[in-house]
Amino acid sequence: MAESVVGDIPTFAGVTKEHKFKLEDFGTRYIQSLLNPINPTLGTKIRTAWLEYEEGKTAEAQFIRDMDKLECMIQAYEYEQRTFGEKDLEEFQGLSSKISSASGKAWLELLQQERQAHFSKRKRRNLVIFVIAPGTDCDTGAPGIGKKTQCALLCQKFGFQHISLDDVLHEMSHDPTYPHAEFVKDCLEEKVEVPRELTIRLLEREINEGIEEGKKWSLVHGFPECLQDLIEFEEKVDLTHIPT
Repeated sequence: MAESVVGDIPTFAGVTKEHKFKLEDFGTRYIQSLLNPINPTLGTKIRTAWLEYEEGKTAEAQFIRDMDKLECMIQAYEYEQRTFGEKDLEEFQGLSSKISSASGKAWLELLQQERQAHFSKRKRRNLVIFVIAPGTDCDTGAPGIGKKTQCALLCQKFGFQHISLDDVLHEMSHDPTYPHAEFVKDCLEEKVEVPRELTIRLLEREINEGIEEGKKWSLVHGFPECLQDLIEFEEKVDLTHIPT
């Protein structure tokens, strides 16, 4: 709560522990002074709880301190995901040595495994051919011109994986285990475009499933619809992807 007054002070900011404590101490004192006219008891409780946390002597305080560090590492990992592998915030992982509780260490291990898998996946090259109409700016072409048929023939001859975005969206809209199923279904029924990021995530999953089955090449039909779709696909799915 003190951060709402003094701002976030990360461990690598070069601020001494003593000065950080002083800043946050004044922050909690300010919050307490704001609450005193209306609820002085609450203000005292907040400041007492913060002091208990800072001293780190009780089991509760030690656990919360662990969770605070773990939450910081999780935020760093989420930012790494949002920047699609461009940012490597390894400096935040140094907090792992300060987590001491059994449950904190267990969650830390899961986080590290997921983060390692994330960066490993980003290093893998995906070989993708986007099936678009010739002479257009990433327009997927009019229906009924044989794109799906040609894709099926190519896949049969060369062992490619064929991914139809329409088929994927319809399948996921009826999948009870997919958290966005109802939303995708409504988009399809109302003829509203499914958000680009969601579409790309679904395509990425299909491509990776094909790779696991030994199909290194994928023919993608129904995507992209514009150049920006392709740019975001390359940024989010695979930084080493080579457009074909």
